[in-house]
Amino acid sequence: MAPSSPWQAPTPASCTTSLLCRNLINKLWSLGPAKNEYTPAKEPHGAFVTARANNIAIDSLKKNEGMADGSIIVMEDYTADKNLQGCTVMYKIKGYNPEAGDWFLGQILSP
Repeated sequence: MAPSSPWQAPTPASCTTSLLCRNLINKLWSLGPAKNEYTPAKEPHGAFVTARANNIAIDSLKKNEGMADGSIIVMEDYTADKNLQGCTVMYKIKGYNPEAGDWFLGQILSP
């Protein structure tokens, strides 16, 4: 099953961390499982995260049956001072990496 919103690579002009995170998040969707911004977090994220998820992931959470293939979660990673330090993207792909729950992970760090 394909993601509910297709993602396109950002243009070179938008490749700062905050703009890239915002572009991903704006294409994605609603607040994720925590339902609020600046949720306390642990490494490899920052002290806080703001998680957002596509409809596939949100529906999976509502059913409480594990994440369906095509689920995408994007987390903005913040320092203790709530400064953006990066962005983590998680994409569930059937058969991609069974040892890691079939999640493709990527992290974009601030320069």
